[in-house]
Amino acid sequence: MHAPTTTTELALSVCHSGSPELMVLGPRTRALYYEPKGGPLAPRFRLTAGQARALFGAPVSEFTDQVVPFLSPDAGQLAHRWTDAPLDPAAVLGPYLATAAPAADRETRWVDAAAARLSTGSPIAVVADDLGVSERHLRNRFAAAVGVSPKHYARIQRIRRVLGDIGSAPFAQLAAQAGYYDQSHLGREFRQLMGVSPAAFAAGHTPAPRHCSTLEAA
Repeated sequence: MHAPTTTTELALSVCHSGSPELMVLGPRTRALYYEPKGGPLAPRFRLTAGQARALFGAPVSEFTDQVVPFLSPDAGQLAHRWTDAPLDPAAVLGPYLATAAPAADRETRWVDAAAARLSTGSPIAVVADDLGVSERHLRNRFAAAVGVSPKHYARIQRIRRVLGDIGSAPFAQLAAQAGYYDQSHLGREFRQLMGVSPAAFAAGHTPAPRHCSTLEAA
């Protein structure tokens, strides 16, 4: 199971085309259940919001729920260098990202500031006011850098908190801890993002897996 996530990653694919290549794993708005083929798992490198936006030269929302090749003239060279040092992707990708995404830190700081407020349940209007921007500017800039809207970002973060704590407390308590209005609110969002109810998921009754060779290769 791949849980919903607000992150974007580069992955080194070593079993998709016969030669190493870089793949982009965009944010996932819903859980993905798939049947693995048993092939090797590829190393991944998590991009900051600023790195992703600057590196692709396009809104990250274009990669949401996608697994696609990283289209760059440098992709092949980077993939081969990463293959030589699979456990140290930062050493391979760090210098490249510093050059390709020089404004990444500034953008990341802005997104992190917005995300920190959204994660506490602050309304979008309040977050926008705190950052000194309009709600429209917040929504557009956040979605372009992260790949999901501020509202969906908050939903995914809540679900991930619940996933990390399932089995540790009653669902009503988990709902309160994660910032839901009540257990019913948790149940509705859990079904939307995970495909099943919280109780079914906890019992191991998940949707039937589907074969996903592209994702596995990445």
